[in-house]
Amino acid sequence: MWEAISEPGSFANVVELGVSKGFSTTALLAGAAAAGGRLVSYDVDPTCEEAARKTMGLTGKPEEWTFRHKPSIQAAEDFTDGSVSLLFLDTVHTLDATRAELAAWFPKIHPQGAIVGHDYHLAGAGVAQAVGELEKATAPRFRLQVLPHDQGLFMLLPTPIEPLVVP
Repeated sequence: MWEAISEPGSFANVVELGVSKGFSTTALLAGAAAAGGRLVSYDVDPTCEEAARKTMGLTGKPEEWTFRHKPSIQAAEDFTDGSVSLLFLDTVHTLDATRAELAAWFPKIHPQGAIVGHDYHLAGAGVAQAVGELEKATAPRFRLQVLPHDQGLFMLLPTPIEPLVVP
């Protein structure tokens, strides 16, 4: 996934919405750090920070990772427009909540950034519909890929920019 959207040093801001036990945090932090960026993780449950630290085996505070206890919509105010390279979404999963999160965070995504999330195929959830609506509304900016991993991992990847051909 990183290779699909990254250039060296392009991951200044990776944002994770929804931490839980920190399994995704572990992968996101490893990728962000390897690409020279940093991860900022948000969750409404303040106990998620300690759970993630335990999962990752952290005892200190890595400078590439910050945990913030804040609702996902309010968290968008922490970033300027176009400053987020990768947004990972794994929060409430309802249609209304996912729509609201995507609306709040879409302006924050870098023009060549990506939106990735979990539970695309979760029964009764609205993730697939909300993601599909965003893809359609912003076409041709993103191309959607969905992997069957654990209820479905979606990736809204930037559509490659075609080089200008001068005759």
